[in-house]
Amino acid sequence: MEWLTYGSDYITGLKPGDMPLVDFTRDCLHREKQRTSGAYKQNTLYSATGQLLSHTFSDPMLNREYGFNDNGQLVHIRGVHQEEDYRCEQQGAALLESRYLYDPLGRRVSKRVWKNRRTYGEITGNEYIQLFPRK
Repeated sequence: MEWLTYGSDYITGLKPGDMPLVDFTRDCLHREKQRTSGAYKQNTLYSATGQLLSHTFSDPMLNREYGFNDNGQLVHIRGVHQEEDYRCEQQGAALLESRYLYDPLGRRVSKRVWKNRRTYGEITGNEYIQLFPRK
């Protein structure tokens, strides 16, 4: 197994034997732009300010788009199987939060949504936040 790297160990590929298994293409800021493995292809697009705008895949059912407000906060994620909107109160705390748990193969095995209640915890640190459903 050979890891193909450059610079400060930025990975450009993985090659077991003579056949490449995974190839990565990076931009001048070393962010991943494209990942290829056989017929599988993933492209990542960033805004001029470095925010993640989209992930597009060889299977369009997996595509996702990300939207940000003027303050640079994530306000929505759109995809065929996912549509989440996030609103923030004046202090910047999330009003709706969804968390997903994936297995090692990338399949979603659990989803938890916090809304219409107060909660402590690890969501934003050690402070209260009020979560509301999107409208």
